[in-house]
Amino acid sequence: MQTLDNEIKLNQIRQGVIVDAEGEAWFAGLEAAEQKSVLYQLNYICMQAGPTPADVLPAIEHAGLKPTFTPCVMLQHGKLREASSRALQLPSAEYLKLFRLLMALFKIADQRRRELCGTHCRHWWHQDLSNEEILLSIREQH
Repeated sequence: MQTLDNEIKLNQIRQGVIVDAEGEAWFAGLEAAEQKSVLYQLNYICMQAGPTPADVLPAIEHAGLKPTFTPCVMLQHGKLREASSRALQLPSAEYLKLFRLLMALFKIADQRRRELCGTHCRHWWHQDLSNEEILLSIREQH
């Protein structure tokens, strides 16, 4: 799957256009190498959204994860960008937990960022990604 398609899908999950369970099933169905690629991309767009350390515990709760799971422990300690980068090096058995955690963190941080953007936001990822015309326009422009 191409990078733009992955980014659109991740943002559709963030928006709730694709429900969490369906997003997790999509991710779980990928080969490990593709999962790792998606995690790198998710981490990048998540960090662009500007999560704070205070967002981590609510993200853990939203993701339905135990705070003692390795990815959760890693993100709760140290600098968030460095911790999330280190978490990308976890073995593939941890990928789904990390996906759920980063997606929840992305949702929290991007909600705040979207509120700052206001009603006249022109970012494609803040547009209605359930609208096929918008999706076509995004793909044509990129």
